[in-house]
Amino acid sequence: MILRDTTNTRAVPIEVVREHPKSRRIQTVQQGTNAKLIATAQKLYPMAGAVCDLTYGKGAFWSAFRPDDLSYINPIHNPDFDFRDTWWSDDTFDHVVFDPPYVAPGGRNTSKLADFNARYGMHHTERTPNAQWLVIGEGLREAARIVKPKGLVWFKCMDYVSSGRVHWFTKEALNLLASRGLELEDEFILAGRPGPQPSKNPDGSDRRQVHAARSHSSLMIARKR
Repeated sequence: MILRDTTNTRAVPIEVVREHPKSRRIQTVQQGTNAKLIATAQKLYPMAGAVCDLTYGKGAFWSAFRPDDLSYINPIHNPDFDFRDTWWSDDTFDHVVFDPPYVAPGGRNTSKLADFNARYGMHHTERTPNAQWLVIGEGLREAARIVKPKGLVWFKCMDYVSSGRVHWFTKEALNLLASRGLELEDEFILAGRPGPQPSKNPDGSDRRQVHAARSHSSLMIARKR
């Protein structure tokens, strides 16, 4: 490749570095969907053996890759299911996937949020992010219980802005994992595409942005000690 220097018309050679197709490395930041994210992550951490999805929902997580031995309960068909209290025995699975709902409804009561949480068997949802985080911690305890020693827990979480305050759940997750006997092995970041935000508050006043918008989430892969 030749770059023309128009100031003195001297030809300047530039070395072009091309990556060999077989040398492509899997990056920590991924774009797309959760399904694509887990399909990429499992290339480094193959989901061999028995896999359990504690928060199966509608199953969209597995549209790009699906383990050969996948156990799950669909809360849409099993309304009494609770991911915090399952019947599986201790140390049953080689991998446990836990992708809990992050959204706390606050003072809102919309059909969209009700449907969102019903996908996880959560017909009662805590009203604040901190209270919801305690529920998530209980689910993570169950994930740690049913995964085998040295098995992997795949835990989705994200930082959350509510009422002008940032809840740094991805930072708190490190202590939460350790308290459940899990050690962080790796982390993948899913870069989302934020949708438009309303310009007005419910009372009609102008909405003012206080913090940077957060449209990314983390997939933490932790090993049971």
